[in-house]
Amino acid sequence: SLAAEGRTLRFLANVDPVDFHLCTRDLDPAETLVVIISKTFETVETMLNARAARKWLIDGLRGSNESDNKNDNNEDKNDDAPDDESIEKDIIMRHVVAVSASPPNCEDFGIHPDNVFGFWDWVGG
Repeated sequence: SLAAEGRTLRFLANVDPVDFHLCTRDLDPAETLVVIISKTFETVETMLNARAARKWLIDGLRGSNESDNKNDNNEDKNDDAPDDESIEKDIIMRHVVAVSASPPNCEDFGIHPDNVFGFWDWVGG
């Protein structure tokens, strides 16, 4: 459909770091939405991939935010510049959503409740 034109969809179900690299090597974190799907948000393999994706986004986007807050002498432009935690929170808010029967675990991971698509826990896993 026209709405999907120009979009690339990737699935990552393997915990191999090489596979993660192959899936993300030509993606721009600024234009990427990560959808984490996990009933419990506790499955080891899923959470390993989720942490890798979160780190990839933060590493890819934090630098651009930090450089915006420095002057030519690499000094802070102002004391009101956001700290690392708020920058990371903003990155996750803009680039990560979850589908889960466990919204509290999604929130513990750093995903804003508005970005969680919940479903009932009796749905098969």
